[in-house]
Amino acid sequence: MALNKAKLKTDIKKVFSDMKAENAPDTLFASGISSAIVTFVKGCSISTVDAGTVSGGVYSGSSTGSGASNMIISATDCQNTIQSACNEMKKKRQTQAEYEQYGNDYLAEEIGKGIKQMSDAIQINLVSSGTLTPPSGPVVSPYGGANNGGINCSGKDILVAGLKLTMRQMYSNREVQGFDGDDVLAGSIADLVNTFYTTGIVNTNGEGNIAGATGTGSIS
Repeated sequence: MALNKAKLKTDIKKVFSDMKAENAPDTLFASGISSAIVTFVKGCSISTVDAGTVSGGVYSGSSTGSGASNMIISATDCQNTIQSACNEMKKKRQTQAEYEQYGNDYLAEEIGKGIKQMSDAIQINLVSSGTLTPPSGPVVSPYGGANNGGINCSGKDILVAGLKLTMRQMYSNREVQGFDGDDVLAGSIADLVNTFYTTGIVNTNGEGNIAGATGTGSIS
């Protein structure tokens, strides 16, 4: 399995298309984007390199898995944050000052906040396999155990800055014939979310036989 940025763009663009339907719910933007990102992340492969001193000696190993089988991720927090921003924009943009305060920059900040909340809540549950080198005696192989943790995605500011830039470009080109704002925004979100997650660091802690070992890795 691997992250599919092209499919994420397609899924987000479909959300924008569905929003144009006469009976489209007000929640579709928030729920659609959040669900598309969850689907994207669950398509990932996960890998870590694991090592440390454990009860039986020194452990060295690795873990692999997939988002579909070894990750718990929810759209709820992200959806709620984006929806709350949309509600605020609709309710408070009554004056020029409010329009500026609750404009596209505000929306970009809240989308970034929601995506970061989603990543912070991710749980990763792997099984590490490797070797144990005891203080004396032969190396034990195979050896391993449960290896659980999460992912630290520190690129929220880059993601938000990218969204702000894209939204400004969309506004500047809104009257340009043939300009497809939906395609541009969907592509930008897909690129930025892909970078946000692929530059994140997976951190895990061994349990049971390998308690005391830690793992570091990534998703791809």
